[in-house]
Parts: sequence; C-alpha cells; structure tokens
Amino acid sequence: LKEHLKKIVTENRDLQKKLNETGNEVSAVNSMSSVNQTHLDELQRQNDVLKNENQLLQIRLKQHGQLQDLASMLQDSHKVVFKSFKHLNKL
Repeated sequence: LKEHLKKIVTENRDLQKKLNETGNEVSAVNSMSSVNQTHLDELQRQNDVLKNENQLLQIRLKQHGQLQDLASMLQDSHKVVFKSFKHLNKL
C-alpha cells in the first residue's frame, strides 16, 4: 500500500509538472496571439492611411490634368487673339 501511495504521489507530481508546462505554453501562445493581433491592428491602420492618401493623390492627379487642359485652352485662345490682333493691325 505504501508503494502504491508513493507511485501515485510521483505520478501526481509528474502530472502537475506537465500541467504547469502546458499552462506556460498556453500563456506563451496567448501572449503571441495578443502581440500578433496588435501588429495586425497596426498594419490595418497603416493600410487605411495609405488608402486615404492614394485617394487624395488620385484626386490631385485628376485636378492636375484639368489644369493642364485649361492651360492648353488658354494658350490656344491666346494664339487666336494674337492672330486676330495682328490681322486687325494690318487693316
């Protein structure tokens, strides 16, 4: 009976050690998961910022194109006015 009790106590200690080790592993995994989630949240925030910047740059690019068109129209108009002025001076 004494030997059986020793065996059970030894098994109990071994199981307690394994339980502690498993608990430590679970804690480590939970900690890593928390860090990974924090990192994912930060990456998502940065992605949102970059999307907004991209939208703003697309708007600015469109506005730049419109300004180029207006400048071209103004140059064409200036040429027509200048030709008309030269023609009127010849008369």
